[in-house]
Amino acid sequence: KNSMTRLWRHSIATAHCANEIARSTLAPDPEAIFLAGLVHDIGKVLLLEMIASPREKIIQDLQRNPDLMREIIASLHAHIGLLICQAWELPPLFRAAVYFHHNPAQCPVKDWLGVVHTVCLANTLANIEGYGMNDTTEEVYLASHPSSIYHSLSDIKLATLRVDLGDTLEALFEVAG
Repeated sequence: KNSMTRLWRHSIATAHCANEIARSTLAPDPEAIFLAGLVHDIGKVLLLEMIASPREKIIQDLQRNPDLMREIIASLHAHIGLLICQAWELPPLFRAAVYFHHNPAQCPVKDWLGVVHTVCLANTLANIEGYGMNDTTEEVYLASHPSSIYHSLSDIKLATLRVDLGDTLEALFEVAG
């Protein structure tokens, strides 16, 4: 699958995972958390678009080095995503989820931590379930994940969540193609 298709599937999977985590932790606005999960990697869309239609020689060179391209996307997508959220005038909560979804501990506003940790964990779950940007699936001990600890999610709760999510996502993408 091409990168944009993988990104779309990852975003849908993350949004669904975020919504389920929000519901299981009784978060006040699971629909907003779903949307935060959907847009968490919006910076990757712009970066992939720039790489797909190169105007500069440096971008053409980048296309020939996929490892470097992945590294640049990984390191810049949160910053670019934040700029997009600002340009779209999205609420600060969305900006925080986009910018801090890999580093929730750096989020400076306590009231945003629940959403940021939810999107972080949802992103990890989507990757573990095989809906990441590359073919390798991440293997993580979820009970020790900082966002699982933040939400006080037990091994049993996490295992149940994973089974439910795995079944739901498989069915969702089977229908969606």
